[in-house]
Amino acid sequence: MSLKVLANRVLDRDNSRDTERDSLSHPASSETGEVGQEYRPVPRLETNQIEYEERAAIIEYDGKIPRDWAEGYARLCTMQRPENVSEARWQQVLLHAGRFIDRWAASTSALGWSTLDIFGVDRMRPEGDEHMAGLIWQLHDKDIVAISEDAIVVEIHGGARRSFRPHLDTANIARRVPLWEMGDG
Repeated sequence: MSLKVLANRVLDRDNSRDTERDSLSHPASSETGEVGQEYRPVPRLETNQIEYEERAAIIEYDGKIPRDWAEGYARLCTMQRPENVSEARWQQVLLHAGRFIDRWAASTSALGWSTLDIFGVDRMRPEGDEHMAGLIWQLHDKDIVAISEDAIVVEIHGGARRSFRPHLDTANIARRVPLWEMGDG
């Protein structure tokens, strides 16, 4: 079972538990507890924060993924689509990010690939400046077939292959952010 499927199952389970907690199993008769203490409701975390934390923990520990990638992917899965990205493109990015986390993240990280090399994007113009984008943004409908320290090989239409190499140009690094920071000002 993939980490993405496992994370979604945990979220579904917890969402149903949260729904059950929203209704009382017996009517509340007073604002005091059984031992005469005043009743104070326990504050609940925002749903996205709970989803984010659970996804990050599952991804990091079960997948042996670096913490910043695990947290970033969890944030990506729970954040709203940036306004400057089409719905179809956003769904494609989420799909490729999930596949990458499941299949390649642990080994790619161990080989020294950076967060921006994999998940980077131009903050203001993600669709317009692909040479600054990381691997996930550039995949479109391509599949990863091999990784090494200096290249990730992707298969494109008809079995042809293309190598993706790390970005060595640091001139525009301030414009590059991980996908999960696209909406941050």
